[in-house]
Amino acid sequence: MAIAGAIVGALGALASMASSIIGAKTEERFAKAEAKSIGLAGKSQERRERRANERILAKQRAIGAASGVVSSEGSSLTQLLESTKEGKLNELVIRQNAEQARQNKLAEARAARGKIGPAILTGVLGAASSVIGGFMGGKAPAAVTPGSASSLRNVSSTGSGFRRGFGVRRPRRIGI
Repeated sequence: MAIAGAIVGALGALASMASSIIGAKTEERFAKAEAKSIGLAGKSQERRERRANERILAKQRAIGAASGVVSSEGSSLTQLLESTKEGKLNELVIRQNAEQARQNKLAEARAARGKIGPAILTGVLGAASSVIGGFMGGKAPAAVTPGSASSLRNVSSTGSGFRRGFGVRRPRRIGI
C-alpha cells in the first residue's frame, strides 16, 4: 500500500513539474511577444515624430519664403538648424525609451526561461523522494520543496554562490 502511495506522490510531483514548465514557457512566449510589440510601437512612434518634425520644418521654410527671408543664411538658418536638432533629439529619446522597454521585456523572458531548470529539479527530486519513501516505509527524508531546489541553482563548486560566467552585463549600445 505504501508503494502505491509513493507512486501517486511521484506522479503528483511530476505533474506539478510539468505544469511549472508549461507556465514558464508560456510566460516566456508572452514576454517575447510583448517585447516585439513594444519594438514595433516604438518604431511607429518614432516615424510619427519624424513626420511631425518634417511638417514643422516645412512650415518654417514656407513662412520664411512668404515673408521674403532667405532661409539658407543668417538667423533663419540657425532657427532651422535648431529645430532640426531638437526634432532629431526627440526621435532619439523615443527610440532609446522603446529599446529600453523592449530589453526589459526580453529580460523578463530570460527570467521566465530560467524557472524551468529549478522546476525540473524540484519535480524529479520530489518524485524520487516519494518513491524512495514508499520503498523505505516512509522513513525517507522529506520531499524537496519548491524553494529548496531554486536555492541549489546558484551553488558552485567553490561555494561562492555564483555560477561561473554569470555576472553584471554591460549595457548594449544602441546604434543611431
